[in-house]
Amino acid sequence: MVSRLADVVNASKCSVVHMGHNNTRASYSMNNTNLKTSTQERDLGVTICDDLKSSVNCVESVKKANRILGCIKRSITNKRKDIITKLYKQLVRPLLEYVVQSWNPYLQKDINLIEKVQRRATKIIPQLRDMSYPDRLKSVNLTSLHLMRHRGDMLEVFKILTGREGIKEDYLFTRNNVNDINLRGHMYNKGAARPLKMLRTAGCRLSGVRESARGFRGHAPHPDFF
Repeated sequence: MVSRLADVVNASKCSVVHMGHNNTRASYSMNNTNLKTSTQERDLGVTICDDLKSSVNCVESVKKANRILGCIKRSITNKRKDIITKLYKQLVRPLLEYVVQSWNPYLQKDINLIEKVQRRATKIIPQLRDMSYPDRLKSVNLTSLHLMRHRGDMLEVFKILTGREGIKEDYLFTRNNVNDINLRGHMYNKGAARPLKMLRTAGCRLSGVRESARGFRGHAPHPDFF
C-alpha cells in the first residue's frame, strides 16, 4: 500500500502517528525517504492524537468559539435576547459541533470546557446575567451542549439498530439474552434488560442509551432540537 501511494504522495509532507500502548513504533519509508513520526495530526479540521483523546481538539474548538464570542460582545451594541441568541447559534455553536461525532468528549474536564462557552454566551444578555445557567437556557430556549450530544448519540444508535445506516449492529453493540423477561416498550427493547454494552472505536464514544434517555424523560424537547 505504501509503495503504491509513493507515486502520488509527497513523502516529505507525510507523517506517522503510532497508536496503542503495545505499538512497536516501527519506522516507515516512502521512496527511500523516512517518514517523520508525530503525536498528533490535523485533518479536515479535526486533530487526532496518538492516545485517541479529544482534549486537544476541544481546546482548539473552544479557542475559536471564544474569539468569535468576544467579537460579538465587543461589536454588538444592542444585546437583546433574540439578537445574541441568533448570532450565537449561527456563528459560535457550529464551531463547537463541527464533526463532533468523531471527537465527542467523554472526560469531564473537556465537557465542562466546552459548556463554558455557552455559559459565557448567555451571560452577554444583560437581563439574564443574574440568573442561573439552567434558567438562562430556558429563557433563550436552548439546551446544554452536553445534552445535545447525548441526543445525537441516541439518534445514531436508533438508526443503527433499525438498519438505516447500513452498519452491522454486532460491530458496536452486544445484547443481553433475556428473552424470558417481559419488557415494556417497542420491539427494540426486547432482549436488552440492561444498557447496551458499547465499544469504543477510533476515538468515538457512544453513550449508554438508557442513561441518555433518563435526561430527556419528562421533558418536552426544545424547538431548537429540530
